Amino acid sequence: MDCDCPEAITAARELLPETGLIFGRQSKPFSHFFYHSDPPVRTTQFRDPLDASMLVELRGLSSDGSIGLQTIVPPSVHESGEPVRFEPGFDGLPANIDSEVLASAVSRVAAAALLARHWPTKGSRHRAFLALAGMLARAEWGAEDAKAFHRVIYLCLWPANPDLGAADTEVQSTFDKHSTDGKITGAPTLVGLLEKKVIDAALGWLGIDQAVRHSYLSNDTGNADRLADLYGHELIYCFERKGYYV
Repeated sequence: MDCDCPEAITAARELLPETGLIFGRQSKPFSHFFYHSDPPVRTTQFRDPLDASMLVELRGLSSDGSIGLQTIVPPSVHESGEPVRFEPGFDGLPANIDSEVLASAVSRVAAAALLARHWPTKGSRHRAFLALAGMLARAEWGAEDAKAFHRVIYLCLWPANPDLGAADTEVQSTFDKHSTDGKITGAPTLVGLLEKKVIDAALGWLGIDQAVRHSYLSNDTGNADRLADLYGHELIYCFERKGYYV
């Protein structure tokens, strides 16, 4: 697994299964994680939907199922001139792992990296974290998995001093409210804080489909929520006519 941005490297170290073979280079440490998977995985690329830059690449078989992909391994020299080296303590054997488990973990790494890259600026971050926790609760994630995911974004935003206790509290309080049918936020709030293309890509990688992203009520409120989820980023309110337009 190849991490192509700093956020992905942070996410990989927190979310990927343990393995004994990891390498990188001085300017990009812990960027390559090796595994044996059964059956072999197909190569999958995860790109930022806004600029098409590569975030993460799960490298395995080619799209036609053939073998042929390569990567530079230690003790090679990268085109930048930097030596490619094993990370300390990780020059052993790659872990054996089920291909579906590996693919799911890499997808979470990509989603966390993408969200961290585009997370709102100071002033609305807390609202965004609560909304993300709400969607993960509705998607029936376990609280511990959701906390781990939130911590990654905290580590990306505040690498020197992340308040991981605050991250856990945001998730736990949201999950507690959801378990007692309390009011929580979700997709409509996130759409108002992040680019919709970013949200759609991240949640797609996480396997959270549109129906699960929001628990819709069978009334006017539910219909309004459906409209906000689908077209909230395109709605414009006309004060003169007192109505919304797409």
